Amino acid sequence: DVRHEAPPGRFDLVLCRNLAFTYFAPALQKAVLERIAASLEPHGVLVIGSHEHLPGTMARWRPLDDHRTLFVLVS
Repeated sequence: DVRHEAPPGRFDLVLCRNLAFTYFAPALQKAVLERIAASLEPHGVLVIGSHEHLPGTMARWRPLDDHRTLFVLVS
C-alpha cells in the first residue's frame, strides 16, 4: 500500500498509472512521489497515466516524452 510505505527493493522502472496521481489528495501525492523516488535507482523511470500530473516541483524529475507520462529521476 503506497499510501504508507514503498515496496521493498530498488527499481529501475515504476508504473503508477491511474491511482496515486488521480485519486489521492495533493499532500498524499507528494508523499507517494517521495516514496517512489526513494525506491528508484539513479536515473530510474516513473510512468504515470496520460491524464495525470506530478504534484509540486519538478526539480527531481525530467520528462522523457512530450505527453509527460514518462519521467526520469535526476537527483
